[in-house]
Amino acid sequence: MAAVVVSSLAFIVVVLSFYGLFYRHVVGRLGALADRLLAGSSLTARHSQRDVNDALKLVAAGISQLLFATGLWLIVGVPVATASSGLTPAILGIAMVLGLAELGAASTLGRAATMIATRSDAMASRLLTEGQGGWMRQFRAVARVAPGGGALPVVVLYVTGEEIVFRVVTLQMLSGLGEVWAVMASTTLFVGVQVFGMPCARAAVFPMVGSVVVGLTHAWLFLQLPALLPLVLAHSVFLFGALAQTRGSRVPVAA
Repeated sequence: MAAVVVSSLAFIVVVLSFYGLFYRHVVGRLGALADRLLAGSSLTARHSQRDVNDALKLVAAGISQLLFATGLWLIVGVPVATASSGLTPAILGIAMVLGLAELGAASTLGRAATMIATRSDAMASRLLTEGQGGWMRQFRAVARVAPGGGALPVVVLYVTGEEIVFRVVTLQMLSGLGEVWAVMASTTLFVGVQVFGMPCARAAVFPMVGSVVVGLTHAWLFLQLPALLPLVLAHSVFLFGALAQTRGSRVPVAA
């Protein structure tokens, strides 16, 4: 058991190092680099420099995360069938409904958490504004720079990496701790890394609430049906719904 705990802790350190160090300080500069390479192009002529920089940064983050996730997948030895199972109309339909249900739950819990934590309309409004910064701002920038279906591959790329890291690989790696501990640890890890992409810990309140909902639900479901694609679909629906919600009501709840 001691060996299982040590290997689990080592794995957690690797994941935190990727998101807290490499992902934040190295990947965060790739958007600016790509922005300079595209200076003077039609893309920069039609959109603000900030939007282009944020959109390119998210693309770079998504690619880096997927490469990291794929490496972990190969090292941990997750069954290949996990990537293609669950492809039935019924399961995919349920996944779409699940994403909307998770969004509704996260929105309700996020508003409740804000009211309890602040007890002040001014502070609540400040939290709502801060919660739209960081990587959430990058998702909105992608939606502006690549409207319509152009944002779809970027969102799917990003959430696929997250689902592989925090569900497929993490649950496999921590399975020796038992299902309950594996679910709790994977969810805690998923919630914790939300802080890394936000301007400050306080701004991460809404992403963290959404991540609790998605993390617990997806971890439990993956243990029942080890299939990647339904979780990616549910997570994508959740995120697109959150983006639409922030445009309409300025309430960020994404995970």
